[in-house]
Amino acid sequence: SSYSWKPVSGLEIEPGLAGEFSWLDQNGRDVTESRKFKFAKPSLNVWYNITERDRAFVSLLRDVGQLTFEDFAASFIREDNEFVAGNPNLVPEKAWVFEVGNEYRLANDAGLLQLKGFYKRVSSVNDRVQLGPAFSGPGNLGNGIAYGVRLESSLKLAKLGLFDGVVGGTYLIQDSEV
Repeated sequence: SSYSWKPVSGLEIEPGLAGEFSWLDQNGRDVTESRKFKFAKPSLNVWYNITERDRAFVSLLRDVGQLTFEDFAASFIREDNEFVAGNPNLVPEKAWVFEVGNEYRLANDAGLLQLKGFYKRVSSVNDRVQLGPAFSGPGNLGNGIAYGVRLESSLKLAKLGLFDGVVGGTYLIQDSEV
């Protein structure tokens, strides 16, 4: 759910709240477990139109990663003769994400340039961990941070008299620590 509010011309404020509810039942030779996940995901976005084509923004949101079945269950890949361990205690990665940036729309709605800085505080970082003396698998490392700058661009080819398509690119500089 979200609400868009325009208190003055050129300013838009959008608070939001999403929820995620899921459960996981695992029954097998070595695991019998049932878990429920409940996550609230609030967000706040603020946009300010500097000019007709140029706007600044600030965003704060709670992000929760998605887990896949393969992360929980052990499997054997016959083609590679490889055993892949699952982790029944894995929890999703959660982050608070803060972004600030500027968006510039090209003339005649021909495309977009966006520059944003970001900072993430992450808990339950997901990565490969040692699960036993001879094997590893998905697991949680603990807390971490990530920060950086992202430049994104897109160009509508139809505006250049070409076919209907969009060409885009992204340049990312980031650092992280766990």
